[in-house]
Amino acid sequence: MIQKFKKYKFHLLAFIIPIVVLGFIYIIRCQLRGSTFFISDSYGQYLPLFSYFKDVIDSKQSLMYSFSKGIGGSMFGTYAYYLASPLNFLIIFFSKSNLYIFFAFIIILKIGLSSLFMYIYVDKRKINQPLKLIVSICYALMAYNINYYFHVMWLDGIFLAPLLLLGIEKLIDQNKSLLYGIVLFLAILSNYYIGFMLCIFSCLYFSYYLFINYNKQGKKYIFDRIKKFIITSFLAGMATMILILPALLELLSISRTNISIDNKFKILEFLSKGYIASNNYENILNNSYVNWYAGIIILLGSLLYIFNKKIPLKEKIASLIIILIFFLSFKINFLNIMWHGFSVPNCFNYRYSFLFSLFLILLFIRNFEKYNEIKKENYLILLLIITIISLIVILQNYNWINYIFVWIFVFLFILYYLLLKQLYSSKNKKDIKIIELLLLLLVISELSFNIFLIFRTNKFTYFSNYNNFIDWGKIIYSDKDTFYRMEYTKSNTSNDSLGLNYKGLTSFLSTNNTETIKFLGSMGYTNKSNSISNNNNDTIIMDSLLGIKRIYT
Repeated sequence: MIQKFKKYKFHLLAFIIPIVVLGFIYIIRCQLRGSTFFISDSYGQYLPLFSYFKDVIDSKQSLMYSFSKGIGGSMFGTYAYYLASPLNFLIIFFSKSNLYIFFAFIIILKIGLSSLFMYIYVDKRKINQPLKLIVSICYALMAYNINYYFHVMWLDGIFLAPLLLLGIEKLIDQNKSLLYGIVLFLAILSNYYIGFMLCIFSCLYFSYYLFINYNKQGKKYIFDRIKKFIITSFLAGMATMILILPALLELLSISRTNISIDNKFKILEFLSKGYIASNNYENILNNSYVNWYAGIIILLGSLLYIFNKKIPLKEKIASLIIILIFFLSFKINFLNIMWHGFSVPNCFNYRYSFLFSLFLILLFIRNFEKYNEIKKENYLILLLIITIISLIVILQNYNWINYIFVWIFVFLFILYYLLLKQLYSSKNKKDIKIIELLLLLLVISELSFNIFLIFRTNKFTYFSNYNNFIDWGKIIYSDKDTFYRMEYTKSNTSNDSLGLNYKGLTSFLSTNNTETIKFLGSMGYTNKSNSISNNNNDTIIMDSLLGIKRIYT
């Protein structure tokens, strides 16, 4: 037992550290202030959806169809998009009154798994052990995860991504495709939306890794790997069709033609997002902002990659091409929409940006796998460029940038370099241990500080609101053998009928039927691209025709 603990102690640390960091900040920022972890769409959509899923497990609702979704509709597409994560079945251990605990638990668990699976990926690489731990923690606590944590269904693809890369590398290096196939299957099944992005990135990474590791193995070697990759990808995709195909057929009834997006990507704004606390709730809805911050040490390591003479030129060119593809995707509307499954994102643009952060982490790993001390003059040039960019960013007076945090960034950029340089040049084991510990504590402190500053601007839902949602569910829905609908004059969430298990009309879901929304809108109800509400008194006749028998104030 002790031997096993020693063998897997870093795996355990990789899993526990992000959980402790996020759990501690959650208690300080939310629990002690009387608020839940719900924010934005998570309160209006995911809370009632989790409540509905709890009813499905308790046989009080149907997974296939529900009259609680607007005026009634198929739920299979909704399940595939929002609820298909296997981890959601852990909800059986929570009551409806404790769904806010489940929500926090499942998010923190998934972020812990992100770190663990990244550690499993990097563990086979020949880099310093604490650096493997640092990489894992940076991936788990990157800006994307912290800003978009409330889109809980996206997190499955994020924690599976490192295993997907490991599977691709095994396929190319060892001609073994089982891991890749299983992980791709799980990623698509858990959330086909993020799964689609991972499919695109898998093609990119397969081509990239095959190219940089090709050393005259012959055409047969290349052909065999490509054939196995295509066949495995196809089989994994086909295996998910039992869930995805019915969902896609349902989604054909959904249109977003009235939603448009104009990418206003600017390189200076992009660079400004690499600083501490530059990504927060106040600006994540802006279409031009990319969440790519993954820690200052990751940025440093990926920049040092450029100067590393041990890394072949063809590999650097291939890496530059991947980065260029991301930049073109951020800039060009068509490419951006393609990443989003050819569906225009309704707010929260660049939902694939976690893959850019992941690629920077890969460059960091590669740099220290082939570590070569760069010349002082090259580092000074790099530091000068960083300082100039920092000055320009400050002069832009962005409302998400605090000049004090910018100089903290520059200071840490220097400090990380000095510590890393000393780590690889020192011969004294005791000094190495101290440096490793300092690096780890410094990275954890930086990322924790960033999370705390981000959460400072978040508008969390208070327990009083949550309790209102639970209390409304206690209203007696009588005459259950008789079909009728009911409504509230003011909704608690946008999907009260789903969450509280009554037949209603008000609904806000990305999977709502477009024709139904248009019809109800033409009948006088308030409608938008994917929502409908009964919040006025001018639809009495239609209320009667649609069977709305009771309206509660």
